[in-house]
Amino acid sequence: MSEVVQDLRLAARAVGDRARALRVSTDDDVTEIDALLACLEETEAQLAGARLQLLAEAQFGGADRVVHRARNTPRSTTATASASLRFARELASRFWIVADALHDGS
Repeated sequence: MSEVVQDLRLAARAVGDRARALRVSTDDDVTEIDALLACLEETEAQLAGARLQLLAEAQFGGADRVVHRARNTPRSTTATASASLRFARELASRFWIVADALHDGS
């Protein structure tokens, strides 16, 4: 497993563990929850952008196994998967400003 994948899994686990441990009892707790949610929203956008970039690369590079996996995952419907694949292609070619925004987490 690559180091990037391992780091991503560890980061997700750390955030999940922290979220489970948080309880609102002070203003500092509220501030921490708010900051954590804001960071998660930014990170979700970055991860969505990375996913779409990987899907585009798989399509342009002829990685049929990856495209097949994206189409047949139980995490989405056929329509959603097709839309994601189409959007990934469009981000790479036409919507580069949106791709940059996703990369930045905005």
